[in-house]
Parts: sequence; structure tokens; C-alpha cells
Amino acid sequence: MHINTSDGSEYESDACLMNPVPDIDSIYFAKDQQLVNNGTQTQDGISIYLDSKEGDNNQYYRWAFDETWKFKVPDPRNLI
Repeated sequence: MHINTSDGSEYESDACLMNPVPDIDSIYFAKDQQLVNNGTQTQDGISIYLDSKEGDNNQYYRWAFDETWKFKVPDPRNLI
């Protein structure tokens, strides 16, 4: 990774091997709350978790995901 900052500083990491990611066993979520505004308020949300098989001596993994939402609106004829 190579980074140039706006003040002219330059940072470069050493090259590293990207190890294969183990298979995912399950994905699940739980309702969650997070502190916001310097801990003065809470914000409702969800946390997404996954369980995977053990990898080959790896401590950290990163997964990326795309959000897809599905909304179900009741049929208005059933509300009359």
C-alpha cells in the first residue's frame, strides 16, 4: 500500500501475502445499539456476524458485502 497525504507525507507498507479465506459456515445478525454524539445518544441498528472454518494460522480476515433490501408493503385492499 502506498499513501500520499495532502501535506506531502508519503507512507508505504511492506508487501505481504494475501492468504486464502476459509469457507463461511453461517451468517446471522442481531439487533444492536451504538452510542453516538459523544456517547449522549443511542442509535438502533443491527450487527452482522459470521462463523467460518479455521484458517491456516491467520488472525484477521476481511469480507466485503453488498446490501440488498426487500420491503413488503401490505396489500391496501386488505386494510379496508
